[in-house]
Amino acid sequence: MDELDELLFEPPEIGTVLYMPGLPGGGSTIYDRSPYGSHGTIYGATWAKTEGGLWSLDYDGTDNYVEIPAAFTQLNFTSENFSVIARIYAGLTANGAIYGRGSLNVDGWCFRVISTGHLDAITNQTPAAWQRSYTSPGDVVANTWHTIGLTRNGTSINFYRDGVLLAKGSGEVAHLDPTTCARGALIGMETLPATTPFDGRIGFLRIFGGIALSAADHQRYHNKLSRL
Repeated sequence: MDELDELLFEPPEIGTVLYMPGLPGGGSTIYDRSPYGSHGTIYGATWAKTEGGLWSLDYDGTDNYVEIPAAFTQLNFTSENFSVIARIYAGLTANGAIYGRGSLNVDGWCFRVISTGHLDAITNQTPAAWQRSYTSPGDVVANTWHTIGLTRNGTSINFYRDGVLLAKGSGEVAHLDPTTCARGALIGMETLPATTPFDGRIGFLRIFGGIALSAADHQRYHNKLSRL
């Protein structure tokens, strides 16, 4: 088994609630390999292959996204910790959401890359409250493959790029628990219709519920993904 197969076909780790690796593309469904089977429907995004053999979805930055039905409630995080690992190639033509489930000032949370190269995350509460943390400009380079990560631990959210902890541009922001969200989850979009659509490719996405990944965990994932 080569490195690509070893990574993509390994059993999901404990706590995995969404696992969409870059498996051979085709069709209008992207398959979740977590125990929940929360497969996503592809709207507009097209399959593309990297030189290393990783299949990714290419989002046009206008109206492309993947939607996971709201019935998969394991993706609705409130008080628990959670973590995200993704492999992205961002055009940075505008602000773009990597993952979103919720609505600003209402419920849920989102993880985005901003056109100036910031990573940011927003948690939302009802009534009309939200908290945002973000990194520095240039942390994400346009048209470059990066492994990016997020860890929520209590009221703190930390960001990682290529296995390295990033400084937060706003300092430490206390993130209140997101309000329960009954919406579907989106990849490549913050909310519908067409709020901060992602421009570029997403080749790997894994989300953990109830787990705050450590810096060593983020480095371990980057070491694997960077070889693809």
